[in-house]
Amino acid sequence: MKFSELAHEKSASLWLSSKNHPFIKGIEDGTLPLSAFKAYLIQDNYYVKNYLAIYDKILATSQDSQVIDALKSGIQAITAYDVDQQNGIYQGLNMTDDEIQQAEILPTTYHYTCHMHHAPGYI
Repeated sequence: MKFSELAHEKSASLWLSSKNHPFIKGIEDGTLPLSAFKAYLIQDNYYVKNYLAIYDKILATSQDSQVIDALKSGIQAITAYDVDQQNGIYQGLNMTDDEIQQAEILPTTYHYTCHMHHAPGYI
């Protein structure tokens, strides 16, 4: 059995659980409350900002031109895909900067981003 087949087999129940999660089902069938989607977007915004901050930290300390170029390319890609896409969605949902900035950051989001900043191997 190939590794990919074994991994798929061993993780099938987890994959199915995530596929059948109420958030995903709500998006799929149109029953997800708008407030839940906005809350998700706000948490994702916080995550993406922190992810970019890690790129910036590594960029500030790197002396390797290949690493610097790769980081700059990554920052551009994340900005073009995530940040620009988020901004378009915020506009479409009439979400204001104040609403986004003043929202509560949930403990899971906060702890995950703290882990990214402090875990060995990230920076």
